[in-house]
Amino acid sequence: ATDKLISVAKFLKLLHEKGPKTPDPLPPDLHIKVQEFSVELPDDPFEVKLDDNYELLTDELMECQKRRSIFEQKINKLRQAHGKLLAAKKADELSEALERKNAQIDYTRSKVRMSNHHLGSLF
Repeated sequence: ATDKLISVAKFLKLLHEKGPKTPDPLPPDLHIKVQEFSVELPDDPFEVKLDDNYELLTDELMECQKRRSIFEQKINKLRQAHGKLLAAKKADELSEALERKNAQIDYTRSKVRMSNHHLGSLF
């Protein structure tokens, strides 16, 4: 089977190499008409991960700022209620606890996002 294929390929090559010696142009061996052509370019997986990380970081920054604002409001309310008796040490401890919670939330969201990871495409 491959011998026949090679023979046909050699014959077609010889036939087309004769060039301008024949007055009539040779018809093409294969004619393909295309009415619609589509190209899909997948994103690089590394670029997709970078984009996902960027989206997660910007979203987490906004959420962290919201939590910090709510925390500050609650601390101010406690200071007003207790006549500013809320010790600076206690406020610092609460602030550190908030930072730990922010880190834990960020880690959890990152793990969930990685488990639901999908490859995107450009278009």
